[in-house]
Amino acid sequence: MDSANPIWTRRSNSAKLSLSMSSSSSGATATSTTPGEAPSAKLFGPSSARLPSSHRNKNPFDLHSLNTSNNPLPSPTTAGTKSASSAFHLGGGGAFGSFGLRTPKTPGLNGASDSAGPIGSSAPSTIGKSGLTASEVVAGTKKSIPPTVPEVHPLKNTWVVWYRSPGNKFQDYEKSTHRVAHFSTVEEFWAVYTHLRRPNALPHVSDYHLFKKGIRPVWEDAENKNGGKWNIRLKKGVANRYWEDLLLAIVGCQFGDAGDDLCGAVLSVRGNEDVLSVWTRVDGPTCLKIKEVMKRKLGLPNNTRIDWKSHSSSLEAVASKQQNQHNHNNSNNTATSATPSTAAITAGQS
Repeated sequence: MDSANPIWTRRSNSAKLSLSMSSSSSGATATSTTPGEAPSAKLFGPSSARLPSSHRNKNPFDLHSLNTSNNPLPSPTTAGTKSASSAFHLGGGGAFGSFGLRTPKTPGLNGASDSAGPIGSSAPSTIGKSGLTASEVVAGTKKSIPPTVPEVHPLKNTWVVWYRSPGNKFQDYEKSTHRVAHFSTVEEFWAVYTHLRRPNALPHVSDYHLFKKGIRPVWEDAENKNGGKWNIRLKKGVANRYWEDLLLAIVGCQFGDAGDDLCGAVLSVRGNEDVLSVWTRVDGPTCLKIKEVMKRKLGLPNNTRIDWKSHSSSLEAVASKQQNQHNHNNSNNTATSATPSTAAITAGQS
């Protein structure tokens, strides 16, 4: 290289080298920029070993385009230099300062950092839109969320389920029929229905009743006495499906306008057959519509027999039976009381 324009100079401390450049081409040697060190003009190797540079007085690194002033480019290791960013005129805040970004900070060994942030910060900070602090993220906890109220689907009417257990035929019908549960929403219906025993699991001479709230499952009730019932006699083993389909049709308002005249339904489990009944509050044209809807919703064959019986005729039949029973009891009492007299007369005559 040409000794008149040296690029590399040696410091007194050989362990440290510095890149410097001459401010002029007059042959002056650049000195060290490190404060406190003596300048040195020593070069690498003897002068006879140095070959003439092909660049001569031209700076091969073209540093004049970066440093337009007469001052040499400061060394990154110079004590007076704050950071590499200031040497390259990239602005404050590090290499990312010119782009408007914040220089990432490395937290210290004790967990603290130079700037506040989500990690190593002394003050609690939030992360994202969830509103969690750094300690909550580490602990795996989250803010309490109020429980959501489940959506309910109300029914048009409130329905009551009744059950009549087996007993002798002389016991009072109403007193032997007990209220089991009631429901007014779709969710409550399924909660009740799933806990009821299926018809094929009920004992003989027992009954299920489903009636609107406020209507008792007896003929004498004010809503029933002027109406009647449609009866379907089923063979054993099919009551489960027909009873469930009938309940869904009644609760789901599948009878349309005729549903206002529908009071309820009864399933009677007997020894040789099961009887399915739909009770109405009137005896008129609407009863025929209830019959057709019931036949369609249950998917009954066309030749299925569906019998109508009014509650008034049932009440009359019961009243007549009770009257006959009363007359029979009176005749028995008369015959019993007349026998001793006849015996006494016979004995006297004998």
